Amino acid sequence: MTTKLLSWLVPAPLLVSSVARADEPIADNSFLVEEAYNQESGVVQHIQTMQLDLKSHDWGYTFTEEWPAPNEEHQVSVTVPVNHTDGKTTLGDLYVHYRRELFHGDHVVVTPRASLWLRTGQEAAPASGVQFQACVSVQPDGVLVLHSNVGVSAPLSNGSASDTYVVLGQSLIWLAQPKLNLLVEAAATFPTATMSTDVSRELVVSPGLRTAIDFSSGLQIVPGVAAPLSIDADHHAWALLFYLSFEHPLQSSRKDG
Repeated sequence: MTTKLLSWLVPAPLLVSSVARADEPIADNSFLVEEAYNQESGVVQHIQTMQLDLKSHDWGYTFTEEWPAPNEEHQVSVTVPVNHTDGKTTLGDLYVHYRRELFHGDHVVVTPRASLWLRTGQEAAPASGVQFQACVSVQPDGVLVLHSNVGVSAPLSNGSASDTYVVLGQSLIWLAQPKLNLLVEAAATFPTATMSTDVSRELVVSPGLRTAIDFSSGLQIVPGVAAPLSIDADHHAWALLFYLSFEHPLQSSRKDG
C-alpha cells in the first residue's frame, strides 16, 4: 500500500476500577475505515497499526491517540506515522484531528472529521494540508455493522491539483461473537485531477478479524490482523496488517484515605 493511502487510514495504560464489558460487543475502528463513534467521556484510546508489504518488505506504522473533548460529542486525536520504503525509515505526515458527532441514533451515527497535516522531511512536496471526512456507522441488526467514509485531502502550500485526493472507504463487520469479529474492508483514493496520467489511483480490499480482551479494571485490548490486497494501474500486492488498541478510563475511582 502506498504511504499516501496509509496516511488516510487513518494510539502502560492507567488501570482503574470499573466494571468489565464482558457481554458487550466490540465497538471499535475497522483497520482501514474510520467508525463514527467518538470516545466516551473520561475514556481514551491508543491505536497502533503495522503493515508489511509481502513483496517489497516496505512497512508503515501509525500511532493514534484519541481523547474526548471533553465528552462524546467532541473528540480530538493525533496520528504519528513512520514509514519504511526503499531501505529508508522516515517520519510520515503528522496529523491533528477534530471530530464532531452530529447524530447518534439507535442504529445510525454520523460524525464528520477535520484534520490538519504537516509533512516532514520531504522537499518539493506540499508542506501542509487539510482533510475533511464524513464517517457514518450503521448497525441494522445485532449481527452486522457497516462503517462508511468519504473525504477529501488538499494541500495548503507547495501543492498542485494532483495532490488533492478523494478517498472512499467501506467496511462490513460480522459480529460472529461478542468478542470475535470478521471484517471485510475496501478503501480507494482518486485524484481530483482525473485527466492527469502521472497520479496514482489505488484500491485496497482487506479481509480480517479482531477480538477483544476485557479487564475488570476497565482496560480493553483489541488485537486484530488483516491481509490487505493493494491494486493500482501498474501492479497488485498483498500485505499483512496488524492492529492493536488499548482503551481505558482516565481517572481512578479509588477513594482517597
